[in-house]
Amino acid sequence: MRYLVAGLVALLSIGDVVIAAEPARVSMVALIASPERFNGQRVVVTGFAHFEFEGNALYLHKEDYDNRITKNSLRLSVPRNGAETWRALSGGYVRIEALFKWDERMRADLFSGVLVEITRFERWPPEKAR
Repeated sequence: MRYLVAGLVALLSIGDVVIAAEPARVSMVALIASPERFNGQRVVVTGFAHFEFEGNALYLHKEDYDNRITKNSLRLSVPRNGAETWRALSGGYVRIEALFKWDERMRADLFSGVLVEITRFERWPPEKAR
């Protein structure tokens, strides 16, 4: 047992070893209410997506977008490549897997956090296979 613990400590001390954790499946409400709890974590979250110049965001509800309640949204940092694919899902509900970022300075920001390094972006609920 002592050797197992020593081996694990040695592996964890190597800088190149990365232990990938499953992303946390969270609600928009949890991210907005407790952003410091999820800062720096990969998350899977569902919400209403809207894309516009300097206004790409994931809103809690469509009504929040319609009424410009930006505190009920997260800014989306989307890559420039594939913009048409992203825009095709604008105006609908989507599920996103991304890295959640927040810091104390964001309390005064329009949005309640930002989703970066997006690796999954899909219509929600998924269309049924025909």
